[in-house]
Amino acid sequence: TGSLNLVLSDDLSGSIDINGASVTLQFDRVGQNARVTFNGNAGQWVSVGMTDATVGSVNCCATSTVSILKPDGTTLLSPFGFFSVGGGTPSVQLPTAGTYSIVVDPWNTNLGTVTLTLSEDLSPPISINGPAPTLTNRPGQNGRLLFSGAAGQWVSVGVTNATAAAVNCCTTSTVSILKPDGSTLLSPVQFYTVGNGTPSVQLPTTGTYAI
Repeated sequence: TGSLNLVLSDDLSGSIDINGASVTLQFDRVGQNARVTFNGNAGQWVSVGMTDATVGSVNCCATSTVSILKPDGTTLLSPFGFFSVGGGTPSVQLPTAGTYSIVVDPWNTNLGTVTLTLSEDLSPPISINGPAPTLTNRPGQNGRLLFSGAAGQWVSVGVTNATAAAVNCCTTSTVSILKPDGSTLLSPVQFYTVGNGTPSVQLPTTGTYAI
């Protein structure tokens, strides 16, 4: 026995551009969600950054989430948790040109704001034994650096001057290597502000790899 109050709300709406200005959402009603649209092209790799997240939960026991839906309404990025410190989603590749939706679902009864930043992956050139590029990222922006390799080569990645990295082991930044077919060659290795170096991996085939 007991009682409860129901609050029925329209989703907050708006639009956002890839690599454009950030958008701040203001949630004033309990349980209200948001649906922000953007236009994308087939093949683009994008991610969403969340900052100033007063609607985020304060710990990992319960999370606010952000997801991305394809133009047909099916899921491209499954709900990804973020907290009051904000966060950044994994990158996803857009399968087709069209209008996509970012859906934000605040935790529990939280009211307040979250700022979304939508970005295409950084992709400066890099080569084995070549110069070291510097990545300067927007909130939540990831990097996808392509390099050419030959079958049998052993390679590793070093990370330095990592001001974009996490400061402790509670939250981490990662670096990984993907094979030419997109499958994982090196699983994500954590790094912090002091930097890090990955284990060596042997390239299984000649082709274009991604860090």
